Amino acid sequence: MTLPISVIILKHRDDARLRDCVASVGWASEVKAVENKIAISDFAQVRNDALHEIKHDWVFFVDSDEVVDEATPKLLEPLLNQPNISGMTVKRVDIFLGKELHWGEVGNVRLLRIMKKNSAHFERAVHEVAKVEGNTIDSGIILRHYAHQSVSEFLQKIIFYIQIEAQLRAKNGERFQLWQLLLYPPAKFFVNYFLKLGFLDGWRGLIYATMMSIHSAGVRATLYEKNHS
Repeated sequence: MTLPISVIILKHRDDARLRDCVASVGWASEVKAVENKIAISDFAQVRNDALHEIKHDWVFFVDSDEVVDEATPKLLEPLLNQPNISGMTVKRVDIFLGKELHWGEVGNVRLLRIMKKNSAHFERAVHEVAKVEGNTIDSGIILRHYAHQSVSEFLQKIIFYIQIEAQLRAKNGERFQLWQLLLYPPAKFFVNYFLKLGFLDGWRGLIYATMMSIHSAGVRATLYEKNHS
């Protein structure tokens, strides 16, 4: 089955995850890989530029560390011809250190990844957000996310995103607040590990909640540096 849709893969690195990603979207009539280099500081612009380089009206954005579920073509085919729909969400399931996470921050993530190119754009330089003009539905499609193969890889990515997030906040005029540094990181951990039941994912849930708390602290500490540089 070949579907009239363009798939844009944001390429982080050339490894087995990229090859698995490409293999999982072989049903799309157009697949384009876009370099998502470490030097990039505006990920929304990367996606917006890619929208102008495809041939189909519908586009599906996938990251190179994601694998599209094999049931996708059957789910997607009847939806592409439905009128008055401009976008579709997918469910992303995180695979962390070899096991699927069910709880915490990543326990129930739905992302707007399928959209009509003429109705869509992305906002925010980091942790970019998709916007579409018109109605959106849930597609029922599942993405499996293999972002962090090790704790050290996870930490490296957090450090990278801390820098971009802090730079964006400083550019927007945000000022460092000591109370936020003292309150937000432990609150982040409490919400992810206890309120969102991250502890049910065992030691992986503990590591994930800790890493998200480190991200929260790192953004605010780096913002202090940028405010006083």
